[in-house]
Amino acid sequence: MKSRQAIPKREWGKTEIAGGRQAFRLDLIIKGLKKHAPPPCRVLDAGCGVGTLSMALLAEGHEVAGVDASAAGLERLSFKLGKARQKNTEAAEAGPFCIAGLDRLPFPDNSFQAIVSGEVLEHLEDDASAAKELDRVLAPGGVVLITVPANPKLWSIEDEWAGHVRRYRPDELCSLFEKQGLSTIDIHHWGWPVIYLYNRFLFQPLLKRKLKRGSAEFKGLSEGGGGGTLTRLMGLAFSVDRLFFRLPWGIGLYAAFRKPE
Repeated sequence: MKSRQAIPKREWGKTEIAGGRQAFRLDLIIKGLKKHAPPPCRVLDAGCGVGTLSMALLAEGHEVAGVDASAAGLERLSFKLGKARQKNTEAAEAGPFCIAGLDRLPFPDNSFQAIVSGEVLEHLEDDASAAKELDRVLAPGGVVLITVPANPKLWSIEDEWAGHVRRYRPDELCSLFEKQGLSTIDIHHWGWPVIYLYNRFLFQPLLKRKLKRGSAEFKGLSEGGGGGTLTRLMGLAFSVDRLFFRLPWGIGLYAAFRKPE
């Protein structure tokens, strides 16, 4: 574990994370689910936050439930679901979404055909207990799709700001779920070289300047830009990184695990 700096910490759920980097990472999970657990599936979004991924999976035709530790995030998600239900859209297949830790999930055994968890495990002191609980609520034959920050050597002010406990090596992430009896069906780095360069030379320097001014809320270069032109251009640039998934470099890890039948 790294020593903590005296810097403002992000208040999760207060603002929505968006932008090209976020869209790239979510697309990894969405496409992975299409490959390993095509819709319709009963899916748990473990650490759903404000529901960006949950809403995307609902639009794909999945039945989605979620948990998160942030009441503010779940409130934003509830607002999105309310608007979607007014339009009689996919939100009818949503829920429940509730406050809970990943080490004590409020669902029976074997409840879900798939579980997704994006950028959550690195926040938990006891990630082993979370992996055990995810395995418990996953049905036989089901899959778990995970993204986490990669490589402890990349530890930076961004990890301090975000409240991370660790960054993962591939063997550490695989061991976490293989100890529960799941098999690794896919794992690779993501975020090299374009996203890595964006992080190091744009996002992190801007973050440092923001934190020095005493503000913990920061979205970076278009990180809150949603569908803006700059975000779309960043998405095009970041797409180059797909050519380098099998190289052992990048800011993050994507992994898929399957529970035995």
